[in-house]
Amino acid sequence: MNSAVKNILKILLIGLAATIVRIIGQLFIPAGEQTVLAPSVFAQNGTMPLVFTVYGIFAYSLIAALFLLIRNRLGGNRILQGLKYGLSCCVVWIAYLLEPLPHVAAIDRITYPAADSLALIAMGLLLGWLFGKTKRWKRCCGVC
Repeated sequence: MNSAVKNILKILLIGLAATIVRIIGQLFIPAGEQTVLAPSVFAQNGTMPLVFTVYGIFAYSLIAALFLLIRNRLGGNRILQGLKYGLSCCVVWIAYLLEPLPHVAAIDRITYPAADSLALIAMGLLLGWLFGKTKRWKRCCGVC
């Protein structure tokens, strides 16, 4: 198996792991009442957990793949690189989730960003571990 296929499988595995962490975080969020929006077709026919799981795997895998584009520009060891990436994704994701919506309960403005942040940090740590680049210092001639 060539390295491109191995990398794709690793990215999908990271997407799956992040989705599992997100599902575990979701289990700790109390169920709330929704007053503005009608239930979707997936909620009505009971396929929402399956649909969101598949969606989560693809979404987290695509977010994870972006790490491959910037990993050479991140400093620190491999785990620190992944942590930096995961935390930067958290900042963007939380800013997105804090958009004021009329149907969101006050507690959901805390619990959903927390659950998503756990998944993104776990994703970042796995990315750093599997794809981080260890930087080697070059010896200087003493002039610089």
